[in-house]
Amino acid sequence: MSRLIVTGARWIAGGLVVVVLALTLYDLIVFQPRLPDIRALVGRASHDERSPPDTVRRMVRFAHPSLGAPVSRLLVEELAWTGESRLLRQVQEALWWGLLTLHVSDEDQLTLFLALAPMGGVNRGFAQAAPDIAGVPLSAVSVEQAARLVTVARSPAVFRDSPELLTRVSKALVEKVDSPR
Repeated sequence: MSRLIVTGARWIAGGLVVVVLALTLYDLIVFQPRLPDIRALVGRASHDERSPPDTVRRMVRFAHPSLGAPVSRLLVEELAWTGESRLLRQVQEALWWGLLTLHVSDEDQLTLFLALAPMGGVNRGFAQAAPDIAGVPLSAVSVEQAARLVTVARSPAVFRDSPELLTRVSKALVEKVDSPR
């Protein structure tokens, strides 16, 4: 019986070593070569996306406590997607999410989210969309306007066709952010 347990433990340990090696190779061969491209995207972001107002920062952080998932989705779409199956894309996004947290600061992840988020129509990024959605530049948005921007970033097509829904959902977001926890 103990021999069976030892054999099983060896198989599990061997499997873990293989997984760690595979992740390390993926990191070295696929992800790290894209880091200069990721840094370039951060550098191309507008000043307001690199240094967002507190209203925007607060709304985004509340709606997305971990930006790794949405940012990895946006980066895979921008830098790495080659048209494989949906399952392979989801695996790639999961890998990038984990590696993103290792190699990219939270502040740069916020910048990437603000700069790359599809905002409907030809708008991409919060700075470009703020005048259309909020009626003011990103640097001047109120709490309510920041909530509208964050809400649109979740699903631009849905909210583009339903201004009433956008108003209702963004008001609910403001109420949740402002409510004591």
